[in-house]
Amino acid sequence: MKRIIAMLAAMVLLVSLCLTGCGGAKDSGANGAPDRSIPGQAAEQTTEAPDPNLGVYYVEGMMGMTAEELAPMMGSGTADDFRKSFVIELKEDGKGTVSEDGDDPAEMFWKLDGDKLTLAEKENPSAEDEVLEGTLADGVLVISAEGVEMVFAKEGTKEKAQERIKASSEDNPLAALLGEINELESESAEAETEKAAESAADAETTEAAAAETTTAAETTAAAETTKAAAETAKAAAAAAAGQSSDLGKYMIYEYEAGGQKVTYDILKVAGMGDTYLELKDGGEAELYLFNQKVDVTWEPGVVIAYGTSRWPYTIDGDTLTLDMAGVTYVMKRDGSAPAGGSSAAATTAAETTAAETKAAETTAAETKAAVSADVPQGDGLISGEEVQKGYVWLSKVAKDPFNMTYKDLAEHFGVDGEFDKEEYSDHMKRNKRYYKWISKENPNLFIYVNFDEKDAANKPGVYTISGYNSSGFTASEAESKYLDIVKAEASEADKAAAANAAMKDFSVDIHPWGNKEDFVTVSMEVPESGWAYDEKKDHLVENENVNTFGAGFIQFKLEKNVEKFDFYKDKFENYKDIDDREFGGVTFKGRTYKNIGYNWTEYIAQLDDDHAMSIGIVRVDINEGTMGDKILNSISFK
Repeated sequence: MKRIIAMLAAMVLLVSLCLTGCGGAKDSGANGAPDRSIPGQAAEQTTEAPDPNLGVYYVEGMMGMTAEELAPMMGSGTADDFRKSFVIELKEDGKGTVSEDGDDPAEMFWKLDGDKLTLAEKENPSAEDEVLEGTLADGVLVISAEGVEMVFAKEGTKEKAQERIKASSEDNPLAALLGEINELESESAEAETEKAAESAADAETTEAAAAETTTAAETTAAAETTKAAAETAKAAAAAAAGQSSDLGKYMIYEYEAGGQKVTYDILKVAGMGDTYLELKDGGEAELYLFNQKVDVTWEPGVVIAYGTSRWPYTIDGDTLTLDMAGVTYVMKRDGSAPAGGSSAAATTAAETTAAETKAAETTAAETKAAVSADVPQGDGLISGEEVQKGYVWLSKVAKDPFNMTYKDLAEHFGVDGEFDKEEYSDHMKRNKRYYKWISKENPNLFIYVNFDEKDAANKPGVYTISGYNSSGFTASEAESKYLDIVKAEASEADKAAAANAAMKDFSVDIHPWGNKEDFVTVSMEVPESGWAYDEKKDHLVENENVNTFGAGFIQFKLEKNVEKFDFYKDKFENYKDIDDREFGGVTFKGRTYKNIGYNWTEYIAQLDDDHAMSIGIVRVDINEGTMGDKILNSISFK
């Protein structure tokens, strides 16, 4: 009950919000549970029918969206996987449990006054303790946290819960927008097919594609000195079409929904600081929203998504205001390259006015001479294969890539990147640098990486990745060719690092759930850096920050007998027995399965008559010789 994931209404698909405790209070009459301060009430309660509110409640939706709509957005697997990711059980006498993502249920206390529900981690919380409030009626439990409703249902009340979700979505413009985006994306495959067919038949579309390839080539350093003439011609053509005043890249500044404004600072904290809209010549456009691209085109005054939805916009000076299904986005014209944006986006904003066109005439040499003296730069030349493998590594294999420094990435590629530019972004209030790693065989095939000096006060000169994109190849194309190879290479690199890593002794007491008196001490060797222990979850995390999203972990659990670890076995997917493994002189039974969206490797064994241990591994390479394997081999019990 130490973590509840909620969705903020700050134009975010996914925000993990940690709440210490689950809120609420249990005092008099916890939903019919006897108030022991009233003589005789306990005796009266024993004669009543069972409380209809008792039972197990699964999350059915939040923020006006159902499990079916949220699951694909949040990467939760199926809708049922999403439902099981948050479970609340209300038991007799005002007691209950909360569990998240398959973790052990945590104890909590509850109270119902009419239909008003409160939940608490303590039976008698103080005024300083966290409290979650909501309602409970007709088998539908609703919790409000940070202005977001989480709707839970127990068996037989799913339809009522969905009615409640639908009702809340009608008052939630953001939910309406998210629903529309989700629906549009479900049609994207068909739209892409139609678009490809039209492209094959339409000579103008073919010419536009060729022009886009030329534009991408112009962003390389080799074309810097000749780009001005071509860009001036493009600007003139756009002006003839009546679009020149609108062309450019616009970065998110704030948004408004339901009369509430969300500032850029909040959006940045929520991970949405790089949202942008780019209007290109010829009606081409690019919208980067919810950490993914949305297929859009444009015409003066309108952005068109997937060829179906029309979202109007207005421009006042350098400010673009976009109305997307009742949610208003305010964006500012900006010359920086977007996170996940196209390589051409790095220069498009500079093409919009005569003054900016003149500025673009500055040669690459002049630009580089003006930047900080400490800017590292090289030619960025590697093989085309290494370019694509590098992209796959960043997107699918690298651990915590958005905390990776420029030095880290340069070491991975083996060469310094080709420096493109340095700037201070007024919009983001930070220094930014842009680099490319380019195919030796084809200058139009490269990876373009954005770096930000995210903490100039405490870590001056440390630039970490804020976004990256490919040119000349698609992500799916690169993954199909290189993902397995990149994973194998990463495993070999892990083995080499593990062989030479400095280690330290580490031990932790693992307690059975709800029993702080009993414990087993688990001792092991762990790296001196790069890993950390999360005491709240008994997780050894493959990151120095235990809250890093997506970090791998090794989990330790203690029960009286191994049968306890099979409590949810009927919900395990893809179950498979694997080879046994010995830990501390004890043989553990091995198995793999998927549960609550995680792919687990688990080893279980009875240590003695009163203690059974589970060692669960998620997203940690435990192949022979890797650091995960090295840690597991060092485990002993006391």
